[in-house]
Amino acid sequence: MGCGLSHYFQWLDDDKSRMTDADLPEVLELRRELIPETHERHDLRSLDLTAPDWWEQLGLPRKRNAKPVFLFTEGVLMYLQPGQVRAVLATFGERAPAGSVLAFDAMCWLAVGRAKQHPSVRTTGAEFHWGIRREAELTQPHPRLRLDATYRVMQGIGWPYALFAPMVMLLLGVPLYAVYALKTVDPGPDAET
Repeated sequence: MGCGLSHYFQWLDDDKSRMTDADLPEVLELRRELIPETHERHDLRSLDLTAPDWWEQLGLPRKRNAKPVFLFTEGVLMYLQPGQVRAVLATFGERAPAGSVLAFDAMCWLAVGRAKQHPSVRTTGAEFHWGIRREAELTQPHPRLRLDATYRVMQGIGWPYALFAPMVMLLLGVPLYAVYALKTVDPGPDAET
């Protein structure tokens, strides 16, 4: 979701799975010019993640008892308003079959309103509107959501960040930048907690 010009299918294709890349119509128009689509198990769909029917736009399962799905959005949620992010997470929690995963990157709350300080973003005129203050915020939009994993991206950059990371966690409560994986579970005696 929000694929831009990324082409993960070329690297992740296992000769069995299907992949849908989705973005705004104007982005897909440019993408089609630069990356012609040639595979029957890979398709493109128009998507406005801020629309209440984004789940339907992607043609995702209509019933919770379907096979789990994996959704990934990179460099998207931080540009949405907090209420829009909560709505995306709530829709995923409500609609996704049990065992489904939504993976996304996010910055901490300190980045909100500071896109001009980011070297690759400041020239675009974009702004960061959403950032995480506590990881618990990620599961609050729906009772079926569980935080499955947190991958602290900046710690892999090198020793200065690895040394700095524990202090950031202590002071800010969350990593500066991380990839999070939310999973849907159904309530019941065997549900994960």
